[in-house]
Amino acid sequence: MSLKKLPTALWPVLPKSSILDSTTNLFLNDDIIKAINPTIQFAEYYVQRDKKTLLLNIGESWTYGETLPALNIYDGDIGTGIDKYHFDSQLLYSFGPNLALSLDSDLYQYAVPGNSNINMLVDLNRLLSFLQDSNRYEKIYLSLQVTEPSRDFSYHKKDYCKNSPMTDFLHLRDIKLPITLIDWLSMYFDTLQDWYQDLLNKYSDLNIDPIMWTNFCTFQTNKEYSFKRIKPTWIAYSAQLENKEYEEPLFFNITTLIAIENEYKNSVIIDKDWAMYQMNLIEKALKYIGFDSKYHNNHPNIEGHRVWASYLAKMSGWKSDI
Repeated sequence: MSLKKLPTALWPVLPKSSILDSTTNLFLNDDIIKAINPTIQFAEYYVQRDKKTLLLNIGESWTYGETLPALNIYDGDIGTGIDKYHFDSQLLYSFGPNLALSLDSDLYQYAVPGNSNINMLVDLNRLLSFLQDSNRYEKIYLSLQVTEPSRDFSYHKKDYCKNSPMTDFLHLRDIKLPITLIDWLSMYFDTLQDWYQDLLNKYSDLNIDPIMWTNFCTFQTNKEYSFKRIKPTWIAYSAQLENKEYEEPLFFNITTLIAIENEYKNSVIIDKDWAMYQMNLIEKALKYIGFDSKYHNNHPNIEGHRVWASYLAKMSGWKSDI
């Protein structure tokens, strides 16, 4: 861990209602897996408010605050792909800081745009180890966002992933073949949840209250875990608020099909009719968040982050309302 303390003179200037009003120390960490953009900024930060509890918030661009507007509207929106950053907007508008504020907690956020589930769980282990060593909190609220499975194919052969449970699965070790893509997706998410549970067991002394949620695609499981899975997906919840019909896809990118075919050849069978149906669902979802939702501008907007923070607080049992 190479946390760097940000001098107060360099802190964003925010309203008194923001999380910074009661902040004593603000740290940044740039020594992280960068995913798509090697120059990404403000993807990992730690807000100390001298509280007894902590919100550990793990995710990707939707958690980060991609496309949130600048406080000065003439400065445009956050666009990490073009190195356009507004840390003040992240701290003021995104759901993580607002959820931490409502929980009266410190905040540690790790959210890398374009990140994969493998990277998030590898770094969750790093962060929980850090928190165990610091022994600072009586309780940790843990929010884990789960994203599109195909992103893992860019990382599962990296050295830091060699011993991960997900790497074993992605190599289809000890699996009777062939299997269908529907089976593959089910096994993928079971493996992911098992890994998450193993990490929670490893750090059971930290008194963690954990949740898991998805922004894009849904999945089914028959297993029981100690963490609470928040349903529906973020997109589906937005549609629910707007009384719009919405069916959750099981994957969210056509590259999933391409990656599966390239990686496994005939070992994973893709039913073409089923795949076409899923792609139609994806097309409808992209149209909804891109053009038809008051809660999204492709990514969640200010109001989208606000209602999601409230929903997570309520459905997790952490707080009835914010």
